[in-house]
Amino acid sequence: MEPRLEIRDVHLNFGEIGALRGVDVDVASRGITALIGPNGAGKTALLNAISGIYRPQSGQVLLDGRDLVGLPAHAVAKAGVGRSFQHLELFPRLTVTENLLVARDSLFSGTPLSAMVFYGSARRQEIRHRAAVESIIDFFELWPYRDVLARALPYGVQKLVGFARAMALDPKLLLLDEPGSGLTRDEKEDLARFLLRLRDDRKVPILWIEHDLDMVLDLADRIYALDLGRVIASGDPDAIRNDAAVAASYVG
Repeated sequence: MEPRLEIRDVHLNFGEIGALRGVDVDVASRGITALIGPNGAGKTALLNAISGIYRPQSGQVLLDGRDLVGLPAHAVAKAGVGRSFQHLELFPRLTVTENLLVARDSLFSGTPLSAMVFYGSARRQEIRHRAAVESIIDFFELWPYRDVLARALPYGVQKLVGFARAMALDPKLLLLDEPGSGLTRDEKEDLARFLLRLRDDRKVPILWIEHDLDMVLDLADRIYALDLGRVIASGDPDAIRNDAAVAASYVG
């Protein structure tokens, strides 16, 4: 099976600090690929390099064979990369439904005039995109919160809305930056359920950063361990569980 995402020899430096040092990662076209490692290992830096927030000094980030390096973040999103953020980044004064609709903005076509008169193609697109958002709300069981402002949501629900917003792009690849951080045990169980449904029902390939190693070992199909900007181990959960380098750097 050809990988959906191929990261090849990526180097990212901030001055003399090497955040990523020759990183190679493959994300399969199906399944959950996890990134683990201690703070400062380079996990979020790698997601930022994929999504166009950072530009690597060298290397390739290939999505279905197309190199994303050098594209701005909005172009990477339009190419099919959905992203959730560790620190939420929701629009606090918009409702849940409006946050999801904003995420689909890049999928709209037409002119400002056609949008204002709400006729023809513009009307058909609006109906289609609202139906897609309703499908996302249904999938993530966000019905009680659809008309609630983001700033009024409980923290766990805000994290779920960030996850849902990334899916609202209909992505070819989903990047998740610690969606489980700060969640209760019950909320983590819900997160695990949604991850598995995305993998098994919607067939969305996922690249997932997570600090909860037990959760990763239970859910991931393949795991990459990073430390100081390098991949120190990769393999299935059993291989990572028994890897001495991972035990030394991640578990301590």
